[in-house]
Amino acid sequence: MSLNPDLIRARCVEIDTSLRRLEEIGRLSRETFLSNQDTRDVACYRLLIAIEAALALCFHVSAKRLHQVPEEYAGCFATLEQAGLIPTDLS
Repeated sequence: MSLNPDLIRARCVEIDTSLRRLEEIGRLSRETFLSNQDTRDVACYRLLIAIEAALALCFHVSAKRLHQVPEEYAGCFATLEQAGLIPTDLS
């Protein structure tokens, strides 16, 4: 089975877009950030989108390249690291 380039591309775009939005929010003062519920909601949403996209990539690569799916989210990146597909600092 091969990797799905469209899925990979879409998830990478989600991560990139979310990181850009989080960087914009990160430039706000702490006081401004904490006083604006909408800004906090956007930050939470973008963080969740980035995490979900990273996990989707991890599970996709694990399933297609290693022919296994980790039982827990926490084990997915460790599985890729043990297979030599990502460096230790990413697992």
